Amino acid sequence: MYKMPESQDYSQFRNILNQLEKQSDYFINQQSSDYRKLAVEMLNNYKLIELCSEEEKKYIFDHMQICHYFSGQTIYRRNQSCDEVIFVLRGTIQMGWYAEDGKQIIHRFIPSGFLLNIIYLISQTKFEHDYIAYDPTTLITIPGDIFKMILKQNSKVLYHVFEVICLRNRLLDNDMYHCHTKSLRAQLARQFLYLMENFSAQTNQMIQLSIRLSQENFADLLKTSRQSIRKEISWFVDQEIIENKYNKFYIKDPQRLRELV
Repeated sequence: MYKMPESQDYSQFRNILNQLEKQSDYFINQQSSDYRKLAVEMLNNYKLIELCSEEEKKYIFDHMQICHYFSGQTIYRRNQSCDEVIFVLRGTIQMGWYAEDGKQIIHRFIPSGFLLNIIYLISQTKFEHDYIAYDPTTLITIPGDIFKMILKQNSKVLYHVFEVICLRNRLLDNDMYHCHTKSLRAQLARQFLYLMENFSAQTNQMIQLSIRLSQENFADLLKTSRQSIRKEISWFVDQEIIENKYNKFYIKDPQRLRELV
């Protein structure tokens, strides 16, 4: 049975954000200094930064930039060059493509707490995806020359980056395996598990997905029709595995999801 990889780093970031979001209107009308303070706090809890020397950390914090994007705004376009790595401070990135007819094809939703662009930066290749802010999103950007300098001089950071790339490559291999061998029901269960791990909050006896997704979103993710997705979601609801209200999903029985995968 496939088990979705757990992210200890992400759990730490989620805890920090949960504490901050409890403060009324924390993210509304805040000055850049507040975001920089949050950025330093979150990065200091990220293993890659923990492995840096104090001098390297200071260099990162002195040169990082905070960038804000509104919902639907394009962050990077496919075939664009990359000279930086980004850390998702808050919000969600939608990775995908635009088809020839202009339709958006979704590959994955990336939550806060993720470091991106490593492969494109090191390989000096252009993006294969469009990166779009799915909701209001704030990013930390770290200049590529600084990131590569640290990799060259700090073997512990280099090895951790190697581990991250290997884990993500394994996830990609598993994506391909499930896409070609598993039923639509099993693929949908796997998507719910991924979303539960990365976009969830406990509420009463259920787990609420913090990201709002439509049936069309799921159809795009799984490369199928809305009619097929509607049928499968209805089955999950009838089996009391999930609950769906106005594009908000609640996980009622995570164990059944794992069994389906």
